[in-house]
Amino acid sequence: MKKSLADLKRDLFVGRKIKCIFNSCGKYVGMERSVVKVQSNGIYIKTIINGKESKSFLDFPKTKVLLEYEDNKFSIYSRGTRDYNSEELKALEEWNKIKNTEEYQKQSSYDMMTDGSTTYWQEKRFWKNHNMLYMFYEEEKGLYRDTNLDKIYDNQVRGRLMYSYELD
Repeated sequence: MKKSLADLKRDLFVGRKIKCIFNSCGKYVGMERSVVKVQSNGIYIKTIINGKESKSFLDFPKTKVLLEYEDNKFSIYSRGTRDYNSEELKALEEWNKIKNTEEYQKQSSYDMMTDGSTTYWQEKRFWKNHNMLYMFYEEEKGLYRDTNLDKIYDNQVRGRLMYSYELD
């Protein structure tokens, strides 16, 4: 039966043993760990390796799309990427027209030579006026534009599996 984040928080009490069954970094797989502190945004867990204790913090995802909790197993996913939607594409096209004007190109060159920032603030204002500040290198409302991938990171899109644990 599928459960919610609230259910998981109730089930993860101090002293509870959890077993790592998947970790995207490969650490702690197959190891039993103990919950040492529960917070609204995550849990502190300890691991004992060769008699040496180490603690770490496991963040709870900000949206239910990135958490799966069923039976005695919970999994946490990274946020995924998506293509631009039609509104974003339209705004990008509009911005590119501005960016390709002779006036903008001159100002951009001047900014580079003088350590100015006119075009920086012009672009930031453009995206803010379009209610898409996330398109300007700032995370907003769980969205972030990755210009290298030419995609949007979105908290409402499930990415790759990060961690999976089994409750004892």
